[in-house]
Amino acid sequence: SIPTLCCFLPTCRIRKNSSLVQVRSLKITCFDGGLNEAFQRLDDDSSPPIEAYANLLELCAKSRAISQGRQLHSRIFKSSLDFLGGKLVFMYGKCGSMDDAEKVFDEMPERTDFAWNAMVGAYVSNGEPASALAFYRKMRLDGVPVHLYSFPLLLKACGLLRDIRSGTE
Repeated sequence: SIPTLCCFLPTCRIRKNSSLVQVRSLKITCFDGGLNEAFQRLDDDSSPPIEAYANLLELCAKSRAISQGRQLHSRIFKSSLDFLGGKLVFMYGKCGSMDDAEKVFDEMPERTDFAWNAMVGAYVSNGEPASALAFYRKMRLDGVPVHLYSFPLLLKACGLLRDIRSGTE
């Protein structure tokens, strides 16, 4: 069986409630069932560090675990962690749920560069290169700066469309 991406290091306490140790305890590959164990660790902690949520969203994205991602989204919403919206967009895009990615993006009070690029990447990876380029144009109209990580996404979209002209712009 293919290992499920998850994250665990041997648990050790350097100091009581060390966020660094808690986060690192959620950052290594493990086998099937590991993502559930990560959620159990999150449940066991009365105030998990923000990084734990971010890391779990990445793991849900990498393992395409949309069910666990939705559970995590609910926890993030209840905890008023709005600034994790970009990570939610990324996770939903990787899991193939463009409706959820768009909904999270549209409801974000402040959209980060990461969130904009996560949407472009989500469109590309879900076979919607024309939507990716249209979204990029909207991004530029809103004054969002282009970053180095924007270019590979845009070039891939142009390649999928076989649109050399847009790729050179």
